[in-house]
Amino acid sequence: MPRRMRSRPPGLLFLLLGAGLVLPRPLAAAVDRWTPTGPDVASVPSLAVGPTGEVYAGTAEFGVFRSTDRGARWSAMRGASSFSYVQELALDPGDPRTVYALRRFSGLFRSRDGGPWVYVGPGGSPSSADAFAVAPSDPNRLYLLNGPILYVSRDRGATWVTLLDYVPGVQVADSNTLHVDPRDPDVVLVGSDFNGVIRSTDGGLTWQFGQGEGGTRGPVLVVALALDPRDPDVQYTGSQGEGIWKSTDGGRVWRQVLAFPGFGDVPVALAVDPAQSRRVYAAVLRAVPSSPHDLPPRGEIWRSKDGGATWGRLLTTAAPILALAIDPTDPRVVYAGLDHLGVLKSADRGATWRAARRGLKAYTVLDVAADPLQPGTLWLAAPARGSYRYAFLGSDYSWPGIFRSRDGGRSWAAADRGIVDQAIELVVPDPALAGRVWAYGEGRFFRSLDGGASWQGIGGPDLEALALAVDPSDPDRVYTAGSRHTLIDDSAFHDPVVARSLDGGETWSDVGDFAPGRVTFARDGRVNGLLIHPLRPASVFAGATTGFFRSRNAGERWVQLGDGLPGVCGRQDTVALDPFARNTFYALACHTTRLVFKSTDSGAHWAPTGLTHDGTIVSLDVLLADPRRRGAVYAAGSKGLFATGDGGASWRRFESGLPKELLGAPWIMSLAADPRVPGRLYAGLRGGGLFTMLRSD
Repeated sequence: MPRRMRSRPPGLLFLLLGAGLVLPRPLAAAVDRWTPTGPDVASVPSLAVGPTGEVYAGTAEFGVFRSTDRGARWSAMRGASSFSYVQELALDPGDPRTVYALRRFSGLFRSRDGGPWVYVGPGGSPSSADAFAVAPSDPNRLYLLNGPILYVSRDRGATWVTLLDYVPGVQVADSNTLHVDPRDPDVVLVGSDFNGVIRSTDGGLTWQFGQGEGGTRGPVLVVALALDPRDPDVQYTGSQGEGIWKSTDGGRVWRQVLAFPGFGDVPVALAVDPAQSRRVYAAVLRAVPSSPHDLPPRGEIWRSKDGGATWGRLLTTAAPILALAIDPTDPRVVYAGLDHLGVLKSADRGATWRAARRGLKAYTVLDVAADPLQPGTLWLAAPARGSYRYAFLGSDYSWPGIFRSRDGGRSWAAADRGIVDQAIELVVPDPALAGRVWAYGEGRFFRSLDGGASWQGIGGPDLEALALAVDPSDPDRVYTAGSRHTLIDDSAFHDPVVARSLDGGETWSDVGDFAPGRVTFARDGRVNGLLIHPLRPASVFAGATTGFFRSRNAGERWVQLGDGLPGVCGRQDTVALDPFARNTFYALACHTTRLVFKSTDSGAHWAPTGLTHDGTIVSLDVLLADPRRRGAVYAAGSKGLFATGDGGASWRRFESGLPKELLGAPWIMSLAADPRVPGRLYAGLRGGGLFTMLRSD
């Protein structure tokens, strides 16, 4: 049984039903096929709108999404699921069915007619890049900037030439922005890091620097650049700490048109209305006065109706706004891409805004659990680092990422009040007290006593936790496990640890010794699996890289078992108890080609199952024993999801409906089974959100 006690004795369900309790109707799921569920959450640093109103969103974690109904519904584009941080999108001016995506750490890709993404950058294989642009008047011409190196392609990316090894002023890649004059493919503009906007009129061979009025200094640290599509000589730029500037002569002379008070106030995106050039939009990050490390910067949208002479603020959001795009077929429609909160849409030129993120699911699920005492209640731990860190604010805020559904997954809401700047990695509904929920993230423990409506930090043990379990017979007895950094003779080791609280999490103490070697690498390890026997709660089991351990007196004393098991490895949920054979355990093994081991005598002796390293399965991270099917076990990790129905004798891939990464398999971070809905399973993906299925057999 997994560490969070996802199943309970069948009699409890009958008692609840007999008492007249109505279970919420769960979200519909495909039979024997994984279907996306979970909240609509994504960080969107790039947007593009096509000539027929289709919208593209580049996400921070899961590639490119497309909407064919102007943002009403989104779906992931084929083959882009392994993309991380799509910082720029552009449509081919000669063929709007062709889309370019610049992936920050892997370069430039192209998709035609919704087909697979193909790398089209320099060098023939993916490599990092900072900015790119398509020449509107010559769709064959592409420019790409990697640091100070400028490349050009004259055949839509089939071949590339290095134009210049050093573009002046371009050093810090995070700020680069690249544009081509729509009238002349040889006129290239770069928003540089220290010299403002620089301009080339010979296709990038030589460069000229812009300046302020009267020969004064113009904008310096340029973050955003936009050209008036009706008159490209009119240009706007956003500069960190220096607001918004305007040029009317093609970038030669600049004047400031909107100032902000602080260096942390950054105009990160600009857009000019293609139908009314004097209407200009700006997305601005405004640093929260307290500390940029405590709260993310606010997002604001500003608009000018008179070409930048005056400005008004249209919208303020709690999450940073990263991208703007205007629908060329209906300029009343404006889209904004947000950090963590997906896409907002305005149909009235920014006067009002509404969420437009249905189906936009691009986040990593580190943990998923069905509440054993609250029918229909599901929990997700899906934290996210602020993707706006690429806009040089120096902040690295973490969204807690705790989400709760009370209706079986049909609707979701954030449930992280009281947790600030803490990425939650574990969320564990209490099996003994309804409404009590536990969470852990980044070295801190949290507890909620009101079903997630609010959270309080508790003084947990000093360790990096990988597991947490509550005794169902004694709600004051709580265990956690993981590792702690230890210095021995000036060498750092990970000391495997199990800690226990006897007062509901108020105080903690270490229990057991899981590192028999005191000054050897045998000490370097962690406890990554922890479970309590449901029929004998005093029996606690721990799977560690140093072996398999059992306590029969609630953690007071431990013995090492595991004859034949070469240690337990994985991310979390690495040991499982068969709910139909309470002496049978499964574990993810360390350092062997036999990946899952099985014991039929309560962990004393182990033997490998039939799942072996076949050259494609590199590692497994999580393990789940099905509470409804005898002999059904699931094992998953970075190379996919596998299932057995015969107690491990044979295994098969179990991935129908899951998105495939470029390497050919989904990356599974967490697994769970619903104890109240027969056959319902949940899989949390790296980048791809939450999926669910109903098994038919």
